[in-house]
This record gives sequence, C-alpha cells and structure tokens, in this order.
Amino acid sequence: YFEDNGIVVLNSKSVAKAIEHAYLAFVPAKDGSVIAKVVFGKHRVAYGTDLAYTAMYQDGLYYDIARQDEVIGMTITLRPQTIIDQLSVSVFENGEGDLDIADTYGASFKAYKALSKAFVATLSGMWKETGAADDEYRVEIGLLYRNKANGITGYARGTLMENHPTYGDAYAAVIGLVKELGNGWGRAVLEGSYIEDYASQLTFAWLFNPFGGKNIQVGPEVRYTSYDNPVIIAGKSVTEDTTYGVRVTVRASSGKPVKKQLWRGDDANGPL
Repeated sequence: YFEDNGIVVLNSKSVAKAIEHAYLAFVPAKDGSVIAKVVFGKHRVAYGTDLAYTAMYQDGLYYDIARQDEVIGMTITLRPQTIIDQLSVSVFENGEGDLDIADTYGASFKAYKALSKAFVATLSGMWKETGAADDEYRVEIGLLYRNKANGITGYARGTLMENHPTYGDAYAAVIGLVKELGNGWGRAVLEGSYIEDYASQLTFAWLFNPFGGKNIQVGPEVRYTSYDNPVIIAGKSVTEDTTYGVRVTVRASSGKPVKKQLWRGDDANGPL
C-alpha cells in the first residue's frame, strides 16, 4: 500500500495502516548501498542503548530509564558519515494504531560517533507529551569501550530527567565492566547503577555455555539494591534488598533465543 507504479504514496490512511502493522523499508543510494532505514509499527524507538550484559538485565535499576518501547510510530535511521556516524529519529504514540485516540505523543533521537576503534560515544534525547501531566524530557550521554584483544568491554551512561512519572526531576547513571574469561568460562559482569533520591544498585553476573557452543547459556546473578527511603517488597518495608537467581537461554536452530528464568529469590521472601 506504499507503492503505486513505483512511486511511494504516503497519506493519512496509508500511514495509519502502516503503524498498525510492522513495516520496514530501505532507501538505496545510486550505488546500491543503504542510506536510510524506515521502520513503521510497534517497536522500540530511537533512544538509549541496550544494556543486556547481565543475566536478568530487565531487573536493572537503569533498564526502564534507558529505553522507550511498547509504543507505535515511525523511526528513520540515517548514516550521514559527517560529524556523526549514525542518526535515528522517531515519532511515536501509545495508541492502538489509531492516530486519533492516543493519550501520549513523543519524539526522540539517538546519535552514534566512533571516537576511535575502541571508543563509541552516544547521545540520546526524548520528549513525551501526556494529557495528565507535564511534558517529560530525558537526555542521555553514553560512552562504550570495547577491546576484543583482551576481552574487555566497559560502558558508562548518564541521564538527566525532567518530570519523569516515577522519579521526577532526577539524575541517573550506570557503569559496567564485562570480561570475557576464555577457555569456555564465558563472561563475568560487574555493574553499578544509581537514581538520584531513589536507590543505588550493584550487580554481579556470570554467563557461560556449559556444553560448549552457543546454543545454551546459563547466567547466575546476584543483585543488591540500597534504597534512599523505605519501600514495600513482599509486604515488608525495607531499605535494602538482595535478589539472586539463574537464567538459561536456549537458542533453537533458527538462532532465536528462548529465555527461561529458572529460579529467583530475594532476602525479603526467599525463593520464588
């Protein structure tokens, strides 16, 4: 529905239909290389960077701050090869595919710049408008270091938030170190994160392949969180919490991972 006799046609009906269903298009240059990528539909928009180094990374203190998904919209990715190496821009809403019924609208961007063979800098920004609260703003600056020769990856990210629905006006940060152990021992991850006036967190994870290869990965993890004020966990008021567990990732022949959290516990209510 986007192409009519080789000419791309965009109107209100075609855009609405595209947003209801995931749609991916590539814009080629004359030499055949891809100069732009356009994504329609429900997807993660251009903001932040994946922090999927630990076993149960979704439990990380910084995880929700560093991403925006479960929305529908459009993302355009360009590789200008000028001051920055890659730029993505998104517009989105949280409706069910009808552009007229959404109660949250937003726009975001994400830019990458390779500073050297080992260092990559990132810059992200996001604005969200909701009818029930003041507009929300986030800006994230990040730095990634990767040295394949010695198997070390390091990352540091900081976010400034204004009118965040949970944390208000606050600063958040995460810093981590990943070490490839070699000889079939997988990798070890140490990560620390912080949200101003809320909590600090320290995580240690070890991810390895017990049978060799990459089809099965086991990831035991320990995560300690210290809260600035008491919070209710499992019906108890606590200022400290320790979670621990194991996640197993199984990759089928197609290469698609299937993750299973086998066991998880915390010091408030024991194993789950």
